[in-house]
Amino acid sequence: MKIKKVVVGEKETNCYLLEINRKVLIIDPGAESDKIKKEIGSKKVRGIIITHNHEAHNGCALELKDYYNTKVFDHNNLKPGYRRIKEFKFDVLRTPGHSKDSISLYFVKDKAMFVGCTVLKGSVGSLKYEDSNRNSLYRSIIKIKKYPDNTKLYTGHGDITKLKDEKEENPYF
Repeated sequence: MKIKKVVVGEKETNCYLLEINRKVLIIDPGAESDKIKKEIGSKKVRGIIITHNHEAHNGCALELKDYYNTKVFDHNNLKPGYRRIKEFKFDVLRTPGHSKDSISLYFVKDKAMFVGCTVLKGSVGSLKYEDSNRNSLYRSIIKIKKYPDNTKLYTGHGDITKLKDEKEENPYF
């Protein structure tokens, strides 16, 4: 699977384009739909996944849904456990804390986890929101820590990191 990071919007949100055989899954299209469309080009979009429903992560999801005639998936229709969207196979984890509706996606074959704002390199997402909860966040981190150390964490903002590095350097771990 190819993974492309596209940084979008004022909050510099990481939107990810996952590709298998010219088929694409979009994760967290927060803004700049034209920029995202340009990166996708003529490839077929299989779906859009939102890691949590903050504007910076879902801002242009409905526009892209209509443009590509596809579905939007989030905590409401991606229950925890093994899931598949066409050629894309992954595990869904509930990872509340930054927001009560946060989910993370683990692609076993690629050892890739898309964590939204549950984990940021060296930190975690802000707990300033009305639905943020510090205790839930710590429970979510405990879940994530159980995955292999060589798992790449694709964060909602900033740099991509590795779980091993976060275990060693992130004070929240």
